[in-house]
Amino acid sequence: MCELEKLRQELAEVDRELMEQFFRRMRIAERVAEYKEKTKGRVYVPRQEAGVLARTLHQAPKELACSAKALARTLMRLSRERQYELLLPDSSWRLGSLLENAQTEAGPLETLAVSADLRDDFLQSLQSLYPDVSLIETDKPGDACRRLGEGLLDGAVLPLSEELIFLLERHALFVQACLPSCSGRYLIVGSGLVWPEAVQGWTLLLRIKGEVSGELLALAVHILSDLELSIVRMNSLSDGSLFLEIAAPSKSRMRRVLYQIQQEAGEVHLVGSCPSCL
Repeated sequence: MCELEKLRQELAEVDRELMEQFFRRMRIAERVAEYKEKTKGRVYVPRQEAGVLARTLHQAPKELACSAKALARTLMRLSRERQYELLLPDSSWRLGSLLENAQTEAGPLETLAVSADLRDDFLQSLQSLYPDVSLIETDKPGDACRRLGEGLLDGAVLPLSEELIFLLERHALFVQACLPSCSGRYLIVGSGLVWPEAVQGWTLLLRIKGEVSGELLALAVHILSDLELSIVRMNSLSDGSLFLEIAAPSKSRMRRVLYQIQQEAGEVHLVGSCPSCL
């Protein structure tokens, strides 16, 4: 047996031992979750985790300090994720209820406000997609969203912008589809959240609000990565919040990630879903 093969066998044995210890750690994390459920304690306690990282750095050789810190952070994050999975709130949780009650498809459209800058060929494609709809031209996204929120319109086709993201929250509206064009991205906006389970290749849009620091941004990205959710696009907004588009997950995984991000990284607002129509 060559030297390299012997070393690989040693690594395999270490990996086996590491996994056994990892499973032990996760079982202890489950017991911690049971205790916190009884005491109503928080899962994420930064001060406690800072102490764990300090002990890790004290133990680690200088040349391995960064790697040891990254490993400790990952282990603690995975333990928290397991606890959140066990402690997910019931249907009274606002975001969970919103997901459970989401429509599988958008409702019928009779009146649709359209942005005044849409090209004629795009309008023709839109009219063929919705042959019975009445198109009402608008150059004011705020007015269209207000009328939609008041029930005076069934939907609106508006350009994706920071202003629109803020308007959606103000008027309790949601993105229901994406209409890409050569002049930019346009969104169909409606009054209900749509979860198009039968559609392949769509994204879910969300906004993390508050003072999102670089550390919290990294945390949100790691949470999504741990659950194998891909970030399609990410933008920083002028109020310090983050706008994310993530590849469509299952509802159960989405509940987990929304709850964890809400607990650790900031308030979460579901902006909508974005399957492509044209």
